[in-house]
Amino acid sequence: MALSDDLKTTIDRFLSEVAMLSPEDFAANERFGVANHQTGKAARALIKLGAADFAWIDKRARDAIGPRLSEIRTAGPMVSAGAPLRAITAAQAIVKRDKLTAEQYEAFVGGYRQVGVRVPEHGAVE
Repeated sequence: MALSDDLKTTIDRFLSEVAMLSPEDFAANERFGVANHQTGKAARALIKLGAADFAWIDKRARDAIGPRLSEIRTAGPMVSAGAPLRAITAAQAIVKRDKLTAEQYEAFVGGYRQVGVRVPEHGAVE
């Protein structure tokens, strides 16, 4: 599956908003992820992307968040270590949300929604 232009726009917007979060927001997202780890872990295989799509998301997430890692580290080393990976995983879930239950989708993106990042609704089609 090659990412459509609409999905690329959605992912770029999502990652731009994630990159603007405060260290405290990243910490809140990390806590949400830890609390929902089992649900997300069980659904991880459902959000797997092809190599080209994954590489596209990975590069954009690291480019967006990477320059802020030293600032994010003020919220804790685990927060900064997990920030790019959580964003990449959430972006994958956005792409594959049609394969997830609402609960599984929320396990990946709910922490971002709670700190004000716009996330597509589970049933939204692009």
